[in-house]
Amino acid sequence: MRRIFIAIFASFFILCHWDKSVDTEIPPVSIVINEFMANNGVGVILDENNEADDWIELFNLGKSPASLNGLFLSDDSTKLDKFPFPDTVLPVNGHIVIWADSDEKQGKLHASFKLSAKNGEIILTQGDKTVIDRVQYDT
Repeated sequence: MRRIFIAIFASFFILCHWDKSVDTEIPPVSIVINEFMANNGVGVILDENNEADDWIELFNLGKSPASLNGLFLSDDSTKLDKFPFPDTVLPVNGHIVIWADSDEKQGKLHASFKLSAKNGEIILTQGDKTVIDRVQYDT
């Protein structure tokens, strides 16, 4: 009787075991906010003008190149379309740095906003305002 119970329990466990691969699937949009620096006063990374601006790095964790066309970055949940991405494709495992310096005249990768040094958020959205990724921080 004990062997039957163990066999039934083992079969039930195998049938009902949680499949971890479900959690590790790549989302439909494979671009994520990977890193950021708010208050880059020490100059960890300098932009092409040798300025120590705040920055946001996006990463493509997908299995194919990903277009940034139609995507936006913002630091304000009431205005999600602050920074529209230029025509850019990220290769597999590729990354891109956006300078959050509120100085769009410096180049196509300079956002129209700065990051708050104390607390804030960074939001990556699609054109229909669907949130792809969001980071909220508090220092």
